[in-house]
Amino acid sequence: MDLSFTPEENAFRQAVRSFVQSRLPADIQKRTLEGRKQTHDDYKRWHRLLYEQGWGAVEQYIFE
Repeated sequence: MDLSFTPEENAFRQAVRSFVQSRLPADIQKRTLEGRKQTHDDYKRWHRLLYEQGWGAVEQYIFE
């Protein structure tokens, strides 16, 4: 069984890494690295960024 990633999978992995490095808000990253709980606003902001990238299926309650 070959468990290595395909070139397409590796490209997507790199795209995700680049996206997170460039778009994850610093305050959210800091709380995550410190093991602190995210706020409702944090979730809304992050999911909006994922949605704008085309990677999110956000439920309506997040944007209320």
